[in-house]
Amino acid sequence: MSDRDWFSKALAIVGTALVWLPVIATLATSRIGGPAGFRLDWLAPAELFPAVVVGGVALLWAALRARTRFALVAWGLGVVIVGLVAMMVIPMATGLASGATQPEDAPLATVATLVFLGVYSAAMIELGVAGVLMILDLFRRGHEPKHAAPAEPAG
Repeated sequence: MSDRDWFSKALAIVGTALVWLPVIATLATSRIGGPAGFRLDWLAPAELFPAVVVGGVALLWAALRARTRFALVAWGLGVVIVGLVAMMVIPMATGLASGATQPEDAPLATVATLVFLGVYSAAMIELGVAGVLMILDLFRRGHEPKHAAPAEPAG
């Protein structure tokens, strides 16, 4: 890596923060206690999709620059995008989004939509974990000696 590794670190940190933002915001705005118990807006991570995409692209750029965790980030970002697109296309194609079809009339489409919401959420968390691992890699790499003596061959 070049002398500009601070930029890769900054990209990884900002990208990771943006990817984790929907999870943290969802938990922070949930209500705990009261007569209704725990209230969680389970669609909030999907509503904050732009933050996940911008963060994922920043992580992808950092992974390319640093040559670390690229496959993990690329797969995570791809599954996040496919999961959200599928979650939006299925209700539109079946009429659930317009109200032409009731959820009781299309149980398979309703379940498929919820499954893709779960796929999106799991991939978003995987992308956040990949970002944390990349940050750890980048900061460990920064503490390695630049001119370390080569290891002696065994034997």
